[in-house]
Parts: sequence; structure tokens; C-alpha cells
Amino acid sequence: MILFFCIYLLPYEIHFFGTSIPFPEWIKGIVGLSFPVTVNVSEVVRGGIQSLPTGQWEAADSLGLTRGQSLKLCIIPQAVKRMTAPWMNTYPRFSRCRRGAKHEMLNWLRFYNGHRLHSMQVFKSATDMNQTVPYASILPILLIALSSNLDNIGVGVSYGVRKINIPFASNFLIAVVTATGTFLSIFLGQSVYLFISKGMDGLLGEGIIIVAGLWVVFQDKCMHRVLEPREAELTGPSRYGLRHIAQILDNPILADWDFSGHIDMKEALALAFGLTINNIPNGVGAGILGLNIFAMTAIVFVASIVTIWLGIYLGKLGVRWVGRYASVLAGVLLIIVGLYEIFF
Repeated sequence: MILFFCIYLLPYEIHFFGTSIPFPEWIKGIVGLSFPVTVNVSEVVRGGIQSLPTGQWEAADSLGLTRGQSLKLCIIPQAVKRMTAPWMNTYPRFSRCRRGAKHEMLNWLRFYNGHRLHSMQVFKSATDMNQTVPYASILPILLIALSSNLDNIGVGVSYGVRKINIPFASNFLIAVVTATGTFLSIFLGQSVYLFISKGMDGLLGEGIIIVAGLWVVFQDKCMHRVLEPREAELTGPSRYGLRHIAQILDNPILADWDFSGHIDMKEALALAFGLTINNIPNGVGAGILGLNIFAMTAIVFVASIVTIWLGIYLGKLGVRWVGRYASVLAGVLLIIVGLYEIFF
């Protein structure tokens, strides 16, 4: 399965600033075959380190050693003895796999050779940084990017009202995570496009965009419940995991889990993941519709930074109604994009 994804979904060519760089099949094969070996070796390292008694760590701590010094001087030398035997078993298995994988990989390449031209066309459009964006695609890209970041205005308003500060580094991290999630979701949409019969791709992409917009409106009107600051403090978010992210989606104030009035990098990362999850359907739909992946990612990145600061500014001015209607407006924009793609 890993070999299938590496060979079939990775691009055949990478276009970078007017230069076409081929992506050979043998490199994809090496990547696909290296994943299981890498996972096995990493598991051996983890097991070797964790098999040592905890007293070794405690003794190193009592000597005033840092974590890195403890690993280098005390833990790793003892763990290597326990890692050697499993590593010796990994090498002969990999050698036998390497001899048989050559013919199997060639058979896979011959089987998918008929899809090569279609795949190259799709991924060329997805990875071409110099591709000209048609004027007809500019409006959907702008609307989807704006819709994906309107939640940021609501978050910013909540923080501005309560005088919670988001420094530039945290805002930049949120933008990077959001843009990366947008890039990956659009790439996923481009990959799904390969398995869709011709004529159904546009309908599916438009349907995903419209359904996502309807869901945003429905969720805001019927299911959304904002916690009061005191109630949020009493419930207490779990600082890690999906539960914390779900709580942040309901009440952005919980991202400031230490109630310091300052969103640091760790808190910004949790907030960024929460905002990115909401944008996945938008990106998948945009990818199926064939919108330019780099233009979309760049606009989402810039819009993320601007909308958060705009929301904080409006919150400090006391303009709370913008935050209340931001989610509804985001859903309406997605519906407009879907209808625009259907009729135009």
C-alpha cells in the first residue's frame, strides 16, 4: 500500500521557477520501500531506550546532567547493546526484500503506465509555480480563501474584547499551519480527482463546497454554544489531544489555557490545528475543482495573518457583532462559490 501511494500519487515532474525537474520512479520505489525499514529501526531504538530501568535516568538527574547529556553519556551506551540483536535481524530481511522488490516494483510501474499521462497532467497543474491563474478562477480562490479565514476574525474579536495578545511569532505560526493544511487538503483533492470519472469531478467538487457551506451555517445557528469566561475556567481544557482542539473550536478563549492574556507558541499551535481542521473540506473541494494550489495557499497564508489582527483590532473597539456573524458569512461564501462553479 505504501509503495502504491509513493508511485502513483507522487508527481512525475516538479516545475520550480520555470525549471522542470523529473521525479524518477526508482526514487519513489526507494522511498516506499524505506518506510517499513525506518519504522522498524525507530521502534528498536525506542524499545532499547525504554527497556532501561528508570533508575538510570534518576541517577543522571541527581548528578545534574541535562537530558541530552544523560542520553549521550549514560542511556545510549547501555541501550545500544540491546538494540544490536534486533538490528542484525533487520538487515537480512531487508536484503531479501530488496532482491524480490525489484521485479514487483517494475510490474507495478507497468500496470500504472497507462495512467501516467493523465497523472502527469493533473500533478503538473498542482505543482507548477509559474502556472498562469485564469481570471475565471481568481474569484473562487479569493472567496474560498476568505471563507477559510473568517473564523480567524471571530477568534480575534474574542481575544480583542478580553485583551488577549497574539504576538507576530504566534500569528505567523498559525498562518504557516493553516497554509500547510490548505496545501495538503488541495493536494488530496487533486489526488481524488484521479479516481473520479470524467464529468463527475466538477459536480463532486461543487457539492463538497456547498455542503461545507451549509454545514457551517447549520452549525453556527443550531449547534454553536459559546462558554462564558468563568464557565470556561471551571471546565478546564485538556491541554493536549483532540478534546482540547474541540473545546477551542467551541470557545477560542480556551486556547489561552494558562489565562496569561498572551498566546504563546504552544497555545498558538493548538489554535492553528483547530482552525485548520475546519478548512479541510474547503481545500479538498478546491483541489477537485482544479484551482491553483500555490495561489490558494499563498492567499490563505496572507489572509490568516490579516484576519486575526483585524479581529483583535475590532474586538478592542468593541465591535462584537462581527465575530457573531463571521461563521455564517463564511458558510454563505462557500455556498456562493459552489453555485458560481455550477452556473458559470
